[in-house]
Amino acid sequence: MAESGKLSPPPVPWKDLLPYADYILIEADGSKRLPLKAHAPWEPVIPEGNARTIAVIGGSGLGHPIKEAVHRPELFLSILREKLSENPSGSEALTERSPVTEEMAALVLEREALFDKLLLNQADSLSASSLSRFALAFQRPFIAASLRENYCFPMPLAADCQP
Repeated sequence: MAESGKLSPPPVPWKDLLPYADYILIEADGSKRLPLKAHAPWEPVIPEGNARTIAVIGGSGLGHPIKEAVHRPELFLSILREKLSENPSGSEALTERSPVTEEMAALVLEREALFDKLLLNQADSLSASSLSRFALAFQRPFIAASLRENYCFPMPLAADCQP
């Protein structure tokens, strides 16, 4: 642990630890304690030899203004505007005060394409309809969890859940 109280890298290279552990969890980058993040081009820094990348997002950011819920709100908005430029009527109204929708979060995750698996933490802060809207927009299986309430459950493809 570093003097700042944060976890820090071990004194040996990650590859040297592989024979001693089945899994090594690495926090590749932080989000200034905000539930959502838009990544700069150099992020996240993934160690060489990585086998799996799991993104963790906080469900508590959904429904809150972009400025309050997202680390790097200007990048988040830029990604949304670029993606929505095919339908410009909605992108002009986007500001840092716009609430983060389930569709926005899914769109930014899809556009960044930085991970293999997704863990949506703070699922206890979401209604069933909000979780369903995210699943429909995300269109990939993910894990919904609440680390505070000590539960997790897999969310299948939304198309598999429809009658």
